[in-house]
Amino acid sequence: MKPSLKFFFCVLFTLCAIDQFRNVAEAQKADLITSACDGTLYKDLCKKTLQSDPESRGATDIGVLAKVALQHTLSQSKKYSDVLTWVSAAMTNSGSCEDGLKEMGKASPILSLSTTFSQLCSIVLALTNKLAGH
Repeated sequence: MKPSLKFFFCVLFTLCAIDQFRNVAEAQKADLITSACDGTLYKDLCKKTLQSDPESRGATDIGVLAKVALQHTLSQSKKYSDVLTWVSAAMTNSGSCEDGLKEMGKASPILSLSTTFSQLCSIVLALTNKLAGH
């Protein structure tokens, strides 16, 4: 086989491999969105929303998808009072769980995470209050 023909096949093989890796990466990202949305009540809306957002299309973990979904929610409803209610409820439920474990005489396996969660919720409440003009 001529060297130029060998070179041609080598380049062709390399380009095909690169294209295949790109297709696999895109499929994995689509699978992340699909698997995340499959656990929701509104699967089609979830997929449509996340697939339309450049940040979620490049997501490698579900945390990014949750952030994108929250951003879309805030941009559509602007009902900051709802956000305040939901975040406050999340903080309360977290605290109730910790209190319940204490009453049972058990140590919380996620105390440090729970503390960080409450602190982050507090930050969200403060920022949302500013957005709402409070």
